[in-house]
Amino acid sequence: MKKTIITGFALMAFSILHAQSPSGRNLANRKFHYQGTVHIGMLNGSSSAATNLQTVHGVTYRGWFTGIGIGLDNYSYRTAPLFVELRKNLLNKPATPFLFADIGGQIPWVKDGQTFWWGTKPEYKGKLYTNIGAGYRFTLSQKYALLFSASYSVKKLKESYTPYCDFCVPPYPTEVVNEYTLRRLSLMLGFVF
Repeated sequence: MKKTIITGFALMAFSILHAQSPSGRNLANRKFHYQGTVHIGMLNGSSSAATNLQTVHGVTYRGWFTGIGIGLDNYSYRTAPLFVELRKNLLNKPATPFLFADIGGQIPWVKDGQTFWWGTKPEYKGKLYTNIGAGYRFTLSQKYALLFSASYSVKKLKESYTPYCDFCVPPYPTEVVNEYTLRRLSLMLGFVF
């Protein structure tokens, strides 16, 4: 699982290096052009607050952006969301409000301290990940900008395990399945390049 996440980040880094426009070319005159963002934020819901990191890479066209992202979500159970993002700038100005939506799945990356359950290690399966929100974009230069956003996010996770029992008599314990729906609010700061 860690190899999958590392490979994903390596592929995104490779795409960043090869997608940068040559110097002297005006990005505003191109219909489609590459854009990458890196976000850091805080998640808060019924559980305690947690950090969130994301990177999204894709293309822009006339105020629209679509891209593929990967992140690290530490809320309750650590996961690595993989998602598609759609974002729309509301004004054709350097500073503009925007709306966005993310949808995808996630790879469970649960900490070792969370996996011990009555002498057994549960299995986790990532399910749906969604994130819908609004924000404001501040352009720093022709290529760079800052994004401030607030959103409502939901991540779903399935946990299954068979309780360990040394002195049980038949019938033996059966598999226990828990499904978690974690709803939270997110505040994020992003850097566009």
